[in-house]
Amino acid sequence: IEAPTGAAGRYYFDDIELWAADDPPAFPPLLADGFESGGLELWGLGDGVNMDPEVNSTAALSGSYGLEVTMPASGSSYAFKASATALRSLRTKLKLRLSADFAMVDTKSVDLLCGERGGTVEDPVRLRLRQFGSQLKLKAMARRNAGGWATTTWVAVPKGQVIEVELHWWGSLPQESNNGGLWLKVDGAVQSRSQLDNGGFSLDEVRFGLNVVPAGSVGTLHLDEIEGWR
Repeated sequence: IEAPTGAAGRYYFDDIELWAADDPPAFPPLLADGFESGGLELWGLGDGVNMDPEVNSTAALSGSYGLEVTMPASGSSYAFKASATALRSLRTKLKLRLSADFAMVDTKSVDLLCGERGGTVEDPVRLRLRQFGSQLKLKAMARRNAGGWATTTWVAVPKGQVIEVELHWWGSLPQESNNGGLWLKVDGAVQSRSQLDNGGFSLDEVRFGLNVVPAGSVGTLHLDEIEGWR
């Protein structure tokens, strides 16, 4: 503690943990799957309306298998991992590849990751992909207590190439404070937001895939080596 002259009182600390920004914390993983089993035993699947994602060798970005998500005409197609307890933070790493024909109508978006809270419509964190002319760009989004979203800046992502993505979201504590944050790394380039007022939200489900697909979209998403920590 660096205290000013004349300061008085006591500070109490407990359960202090520290890790490097580029390294995952050594917590028990919420999920870890490279799909090498050839199946989706660790996952729940979709909304029961559109074609579910499938594990196959075409989608492999490392090893022999990966997860393939085909763009539905509308709605969503995703695999999800649920948590028995509400999470106030999430850190996830994954590899992804967009097919060469992946495209949406200009300015339209689809979410590749959604952190959901059961029984509400207020998902606290998203990883959003948007069409800007001929380019596709990615950003992370965190819902704020006062309404609206805090976001990282858009990062261009190429088609047909393996991209490594890491996202870290945490809610502010206490709830009314502004010490929450959002951190996104795309192929080594880091974007971040800090001092967020987002303590009013938690999540108990994480969806990976194509969430809320806009009309007129085409293409395929490949995912592999998905890891996540509380």
